[in-house]
Amino acid sequence: KVFKWVKEMGGLAAMKEHNEKKAAILYNFLDSSKMFKGTVVKEDRSLMNVPFVTGDEELDAKFVKAATEAGFVNLKGHRTVGGMSASIYKAMPIEGVEKLVEFMKEFIIRAFCMQSFGIACGGGYKGELNKKWQLK
Repeated sequence: KVFKWVKEMGGLAAMKEHNEKKAAILYNFLDSSKMFKGTVVKEDRSLMNVPFVTGDEELDAKFVKAATEAGFVNLKGHRTVGGMSASIYKAMPIEGVEKLVEFMKEFIIRAFCMQSFGIACGGGYKGELNKKWQLK
């Protein structure tokens, strides 16, 4: 079954390219984010498991809770390492990674508004968000 699926997806070269695209979407976001940071140096990064943190355990826990409520499951990092970890294995579509990144951007907006104003707010604060969190 798996061999047939890989063949239908275009073979090993196509799968490699697909996995590199998915990882690039998430790593590019993490590399540009001021809130979320990858925890592995570039030369050692996995295409399948992407660990990341906010640098604040309480904020990590809030993110995991909010992500779970939004339908993103199993993002909690390893119990000895903490933080979060996104598993973007072969069957995960590119759209799934894009949705995760969009959710992370929305989380930044909510965190910024709560921290700065003590209220929930929408996207009307993009200028301030861009300065504080490099939200693109």
